[in-house]
Amino acid sequence: MKYLVDTCVLSELAKNKPNANVVKWLKSHSDGNLFFVSVVTLGEIKEGIETLSDEDPRKKKLRTWFEEQILGAYEGSIVDFDREVALKWGEIKGMTNRMGRTRPDLDAQIAATAVVHGMTVITRNVSDMEYTGAEVEDPF
Repeated sequence: MKYLVDTCVLSELAKNKPNANVVKWLKSHSDGNLFFVSVVTLGEIKEGIETLSDEDPRKKKLRTWFEEQILGAYEGSIVDFDREVALKWGEIKGMTNRMGRTRPDLDAQIAATAVVHGMTVITRNVSDMEYTGAEVEDPF
């Protein structure tokens, strides 16, 4: 199975004491499954890090974590937001807007990525993925 790991799951792993259910879920699904990250998620994490002031001691630690643990670990497993995904995103946004169930833009982009590439989104934000057509699992 192919999984697209959402921002909230990766961010959880940066904590000093990550959610035990998330860690357990990831370990129990690591055998034979493939994990991917969207460029949208990379952008969200980078934004969060750069929002911190330069004096914040967490900033340097998070930059190192991001560069080594995320960019390094997912090298070769980063999924671009390309033409096909952009068209699926537009379809999802149009459909959910028409239904009165507007999805947040970045979450809809992640959902579109998962749908196009046949992946299951791993996220705590299950409600943000509703009506997108994306398969979802909540490890929390």
